[in-house]
Amino acid sequence: MGRNEPDRSIAWQFRKAPAEYQDLFSEGSASDWLVYVPEEMQSAIEPELVRWRPVYPVSMRVLADRGLVYHGSPGEALKTMTAGLGTESVAPVERRTMPRVRFDQASRYVTFGPERRSGFGHTTDLSGSGIAFTTSEALTPGVRLRLAVEWPIRLAGSIPVRLLADGNVVRVSGLAAAMQLSHVNFETITGITSHPETIHGSV
Repeated sequence: MGRNEPDRSIAWQFRKAPAEYQDLFSEGSASDWLVYVPEEMQSAIEPELVRWRPVYPVSMRVLADRGLVYHGSPGEALKTMTAGLGTESVAPVERRTMPRVRFDQASRYVTFGPERRSGFGHTTDLSGSGIAFTTSEALTPGVRLRLAVEWPIRLAGSIPVRLLADGNVVRVSGLAAAMQLSHVNFETITGITSHPETIHGSV
């Protein structure tokens, strides 16, 4: 690389990482993360990063200084789940730009803004770009929210995981709503996030 590499581990949201690191992963998107790990710290940090591979892709590149750059793609988990479940069960009228599949998991939500609301329900279907879910009360189209969803894949076979999805409500019908995703992440039920900025220096 044409620069001095950091002397410590640093994590970034993908679009905030140095351009030369982004260029290593042409498939990267806004919901992804990048982490630089110097050689002397790899044995301690690598397990915390690659442990998420059962949920979504985590890849790596080796630099000239033998440091590593890791790339995580939480958003790919939704596309993988959609492909794995198949697309046969959602009526054509409900299809949008990406295939949607039935997906019934417990969920809870909280809205952002001056009229903060929260509630519980369950998801009904999802695609790589959106999720439909039930609500405790009717939501307002356009409102921003975070939806937490129990994920069916567990870490190490036993550690529960949940999806954290941010976005805007795009459709409402009674106590049912659909959101367009702007950012996704995962965490364990105990609150350990899959975004590495919580365990490493971040910018």
